[in-house]
Amino acid sequence: MSNTFCVMPFTHLNIKHEGKVSACWRYPDKLGNYHNETLAEIWNNSNTKLLRKELLTGTKSIGCRSCWDLEESNSNSTRQQC
Repeated sequence: MSNTFCVMPFTHLNIKHEGKVSACWRYPDKLGNYHNETLAEIWNNSNTKLLRKELLTGTKSIGCRSCWDLEESNSNSTRQQC
């Protein structure tokens, strides 16, 4: 497994009732808002593409910090479980 790859931004969107759409339930940043954009637009927007690129190229995205913190404490993260 890569040190940064996570399948979630490639297969999943977390949708909250207030409109926030994120990469997973742990991801605090929003990739978009479904009140203003379609899910297809969010799936392909620059925020989502940047997150995917970071995870593919070895960059630990700040939005994924909770997984990095879990892994540093020798716990299984959502990234590793998925």
